[in-house]
Amino acid sequence: MADLQFPEDILDNIVFRLSTKTFFRFKSVTKHWNSLIPNHFMKLRSKPLTLLSVQGIFHAIDNSVPCDHLDYSIIRSSPLGNLEGNKIIIVGAFNGILLIIFQDQFPNHMRLYNPFTKQSDNVPDPPSCDHTFIYNYGFGYGTTPDDLKIFLLRRASVTHRRSCHVYSFKTRSWDKTALWLAEGYNYKYMQDAGTFVNGFLYWIAHKHGSGRLILALDIKNMEFSEIEFPTKRTFRSVTLGTLNGHLCMICSNSSCCEVWQCNKHGTAESWSKKYSSKLLSRGNYLYEFEPVSMLDEGKIVMIKGSNQVIIHDILKDPNKEVKALTTPYDISRTQIIEYVETLVSPSNLYSS
Repeated sequence: MADLQFPEDILDNIVFRLSTKTFFRFKSVTKHWNSLIPNHFMKLRSKPLTLLSVQGIFHAIDNSVPCDHLDYSIIRSSPLGNLEGNKIIIVGAFNGILLIIFQDQFPNHMRLYNPFTKQSDNVPDPPSCDHTFIYNYGFGYGTTPDDLKIFLLRRASVTHRRSCHVYSFKTRSWDKTALWLAEGYNYKYMQDAGTFVNGFLYWIAHKHGSGRLILALDIKNMEFSEIEFPTKRTFRSVTLGTLNGHLCMICSNSSCCEVWQCNKHGTAESWSKKYSSKLLSRGNYLYEFEPVSMLDEGKIVMIKGSNQVIIHDILKDPNKEVKALTTPYDISRTQIIEYVETLVSPSNLYSS
């Protein structure tokens, strides 16, 4: 059978609209298409998407699709089996691969997952992991991406010693180390998964006797440090994220919403205010929504009520909603992460 040739603009238009199942069928038509289509895929679909996880069900938001096209902007699927009702944590993403934690499932409670291809791969549990303890998780690398690691930090009582299990994708093995926190203070983590930015993992924590702060783990040197909040004002909700490749913090209460960016790691003076909400303060609107995530390109994601997603672009036009979606599902308790569609298999991370 002779290879079918399409003009490039037509092929681009087709590939952009393909579902996952159809995409792989389309690749099998001819050898030429099998080699050509992945290149068009990377060109057209390698843009960040916003993934919402609600009780094990994933919803993908494509910001390039008009908000009135709900069928194309919200993708509802249960790719890992029947996950509804399961307690899961999305720890982070690397090259389009998610690290997912199943809190009530032992053994095999960690899994790598590609939301586009629906492929998954189990991560072996640490050999000496005591599942009666509560753990915090991290996913990131120190100097270079080939140093990718998974971190399990055991929460301790009043002590400065924390047991930490570290999985290296390079060696495919676990190591156990002790992390020492300054002056023996006891910390209560306020988030399960650390935010990875430029070689560091960050958690919001409550320091006994001092209040809230940010704990920072230097992955290369395996050392903890503290970062003070940018403002002494009291905010009901504080969320970490990334903005322009820097650590940022979304602070909100019933009267205002602010976004702060940390320009230099480790100093309270390095924080700069990037956004202060005035539009959202109208008509008691702030009483109704919860900022839940900051996308790196400058969009803030909020949940209004139990089923509405609102996205504001604070860098380009902070006074305009770029997307307002109402879903038929209750998303009041959701996790949000930014990822890029990829054809890479989760098992490939072991050789990254």
